[in-house]
Amino acid sequence: DKIIWMGDLNFRLRVPKANGRAMVARAKEDVEELRRLWRSDELYRAMAAGTVLRGFDEGALNFLPTYKFDLNSDHYDSSHKARTPAWTDRILWKGSRVTLLSYTSSQAIRLSDHRPVSALIS
Repeated sequence: DKIIWMGDLNFRLRVPKANGRAMVARAKEDVEELRRLWRSDELYRAMAAGTVLRGFDEGALNFLPTYKFDLNSDHYDSSHKARTPAWTDRILWKGSRVTLLSYTSSQAIRLSDHRPVSALIS
């Protein structure tokens, strides 16, 4: 049996608010900064510690955070809340003989304050 768990899981980045946007901006050009961001992700940390979703796997987050954008824009949240960008939208799986072929987001679809994520799994 296989289980696919996906949606807005609402996990955030554990980085100081003052640094979050700058880290995301650097991650656009620097894969090591992207990895540092990923290691600051609440879901990544909780799964690594074995405290949530035991037995589930997720592919590497090799794409920029998918939340929170201004509507119809490529700009992260410019409201008075100015939320730190995060990977709230995720695709996880559990089961044997699962191969992840692709895990990405679509920056071209701007119909929401989230960017959609997709995974190709066999």
